[in-house]
Amino acid sequence: MKRLSFIVLFLVFFSAIIGTVLADTATGKVTDVDGKIIRFDLTSKDGVSANTGGKIFHPLTNKLTGNSINVPIGKFVVTEVGSEFSRGKIVEIGQGWVVSKGDIIELEVSFKPPVTTEPVVTPPVRPPTTPSTTEPVETPSTVISQPEKAPEGIPVPQEPPPSIGELVGTPLETAGTTCTLSIKCDPEGSQVFVDRRLLGTAPLTLENLSPGKHLVRVVNPPNYAYYMQDVELTPEQSWELTVKLTLSTKAYLEAGIEAYKGGDLKKASENLLSAVKYLPLQADALYYLGLVYNKAGRKDDAVKMLRAYAFYSPKSLAMRIHLGRLYEDRNEWGKALTSYKMGVIAIPEYEAAVGSITSFTNETMNKYRALSASDPGNSTYHVILGVIYEHKGMMKQGVAELKAALRVYLRKYPLPDNTEI
Repeated sequence: MKRLSFIVLFLVFFSAIIGTVLADTATGKVTDVDGKIIRFDLTSKDGVSANTGGKIFHPLTNKLTGNSINVPIGKFVVTEVGSEFSRGKIVEIGQGWVVSKGDIIELEVSFKPPVTTEPVVTPPVRPPTTPSTTEPVETPSTVISQPEKAPEGIPVPQEPPPSIGELVGTPLETAGTTCTLSIKCDPEGSQVFVDRRLLGTAPLTLENLSPGKHLVRVVNPPNYAYYMQDVELTPEQSWELTVKLTLSTKAYLEAGIEAYKGGDLKKASENLLSAVKYLPLQADALYYLGLVYNKAGRKDDAVKMLRAYAFYSPKSLAMRIHLGRLYEDRNEWGKALTSYKMGVIAIPEYEAAVGSITSFTNETMNKYRALSASDPGNSTYHVILGVIYEHKGMMKQGVAELKAALRVYLRKYPLPDNTEI
């Protein structure tokens, strides 16, 4: 009966506001990209309007299992609405990501009731509700708040899935003056706070609670997201709260790393993809996905993951070495040299070595060849030769010298993941 009454009230309310505009969200696909201009498959029939802001997602498919998730990579604003397709301009894109055909777009759309009378009457002039085309609209449905001080252009993270709870009351034959609350939780052993006081671990039963609202918080750090909710208790019923905590993003990352080290590449990729959904919170998942795909023989996918990770951790020496090695495998010597060079820049000898180069002549090159041959453990000579070879376009030789410089450095300061070159 209550459900029927609600439906009736809703229909009455809806009829009263039938002339207003209803807002919703729509999703579509990018069908073409030309620089910063994208074409997508939503039109005026779908409720799209000019100047509306939207988000762009890249479907990231687990190459080992076939499962996929959508990673937010940027924003756009609608510039043209057509009857068969629409266009938009990219206004923000995370470095390391490229918008391509097949990417997903999401934006707010408006649906107006059809006009049933003729002629169409021009509505009275009202203050503009959207900014000019130079300022993309940002509505609650198209914006997710970014972490404070996040580098500009980083893809906005999705919100981790919340932990959930279900409160059920069982009527008592005789009502008391206080309330009883039983709390169960998956996983068991989670800590239970009521009104900000730690009262034990689940499962547990709390008696003599006062009627009214109580703030319940269930936590199990660091591997689970917390549950927090106000519950309304009355003495006429016995109450039971069943809580299911969701894995934290850090737990997904750690589970993926553990599975990778144990050789279970499919399990590793699934957990790491779950962590990647929450960029930039767990950006390290991109690095380990690169390692997983490399070990699985999917070199192109490994390169994509490591290049994306380079945006979040550009100074990661391990990433530069792995990426350089992958480029070598594809005989892309210029890219390999660039990757190793970005790693070499981080070592202390680089700046002084480059500063000592006075010319790029063959005479200078032969001089440092001789010095390096007499003292192969001197990383400075390897760096200088690598830079000279790069200047002369001798990329393969430059790769060998920069790798030699990194090898000397890693003998003194090995990386935590034992990356070797």
